[in-house]
Amino acid sequence: MEGVSFSQCVVFGDEILILGGNDRGSCYSYHTIKKGYRFITLYPERAATQGHIVVRYDKILHNQLNPESENGLEMVLLSIGGKREIRPSHTLVMKYHSVWDDTNTKINANTNEWVSLTEEKTNELIKFKEYLASARGCLSGKNGNLLIVSVNKTIDVINLDTCQYLSTISNLPRYFFWHCMIPLPHDNDININHFFFILLDCCLLVKYDESNNVVEHEELPVITSLSTFLGYGYVRIDDRIVLVGGTTSLSDIRGNDVYIFSLKDRTWMKSEYPLSLELAGCCLVSTNNSTISIIGGQYKSLENQPVHYTIDTDLLLSQE
Repeated sequence: MEGVSFSQCVVFGDEILILGGNDRGSCYSYHTIKKGYRFITLYPERAATQGHIVVRYDKILHNQLNPESENGLEMVLLSIGGKREIRPSHTLVMKYHSVWDDTNTKINANTNEWVSLTEEKTNELIKFKEYLASARGCLSGKNGNLLIVSVNKTIDVINLDTCQYLSTISNLPRYFFWHCMIPLPHDNDININHFFFILLDCCLLVKYDESNNVVEHEELPVITSLSTFLGYGYVRIDDRIVLVGGTTSLSDIRGNDVYIFSLKDRTWMKSEYPLSLELAGCCLVSTNNSTISIIGGQYKSLENQPVHYTIDTDLLLSQE
């Protein structure tokens, strides 16, 4: 696999899909058991794929999976955003069929290709807002059908069943860009969606009440040595948030430290085991909570790195 940074990764069974990245439109699948990569497709030439957003949602308009496709080999992906300089934001969808399926299964046209999202009856293009490359997005909602996009001080809520905007709420306490945004499990009230945000010296527990269309936030502590960083990789493992690397806001310094935040205790810990490389824009994913994959990243030279580390989760969390 070629070097990549600021990519989007999606877990699909034993696969990790690596979808675009800084100046890279290539998409690959890494098989966690077979320990190999297979090429999937390329993004369209003009689609900007640095800091874009990719989510899995199998019921996007007429792109839904057929009942006979529910064999664990297919899913539907939505890719949006990435706007920077002269390259516009994109709104694309892909029906993915596992490239590791070595049977003679017949797949439909346009499978494993990024195509424009359209209305079924009119074939009219559907485009979401021009999201900057620094935006973040994730699925949430009591029915799992809401795309929550965060950029600057704004949170957009999009119903992916209809691809319609439900609300735009602009009451975050600071501008967020290249930040960490992670959805958290619901508490007792399924209408309240929780998110963990961090950027520089601002760490928040953000709550979106989808019944009343209200966003509230609560400040969380920040560890001093992390307070000048952004552009880190991040993942949630049970009740802990793991952050890796990043870059400072005032210089080109890259980080190699690993930080752990306990959602239960609301405390930070700096790991005893830093990375061997200083990286910004790496992607963190976990397929089974027993290991964390660290994919790609950008070194001080701004070159995309073809790295793929695996960290044992038990070893990492045993330091607490």
